[in-house]
Amino acid sequence: MFLKYNIFSIGWMLTIAVLSFLPGGDLPKVEIAQIDKLVHFIFYFLLFSFTFYGWKKQSQFMLLKTAPLVTIWFACILFGVGIELGQEFLTTDRHFEWLDVFSNTSGAFVAMLAWNLSLKKIFVQ
Repeated sequence: MFLKYNIFSIGWMLTIAVLSFLPGGDLPKVEIAQIDKLVHFIFYFLLFSFTFYGWKKQSQFMLLKTAPLVTIWFACILFGVGIELGQEFLTTDRHFEWLDVFSNTSGAFVAMLAWNLSLKKIFVQ
């Protein structure tokens, strides 16, 4: 049951990891300044959303259903920092960037706020 509802978040984490460890030269070049920060923001917004949805729908681990917003936000931060550290220490052409961590964290935070607001509207009505 857990895997059924969390397949999108697990798949999205794998997608982020694979894209993050591709050699920089293999990625398409875009001439818009700092566009990669927007991509980080969107990727982690989606990661938070997929994970939140999966944790709320599953019934195997009740602890995951009780206070998932902040827990998922911290998990997204840890995942993002882990990816950045991996880029620094496991690759030769990718490096740790604080702005990437900030963009990841911001994307997950905005998703957390959006879900929090939507839940309040759902349960107030």
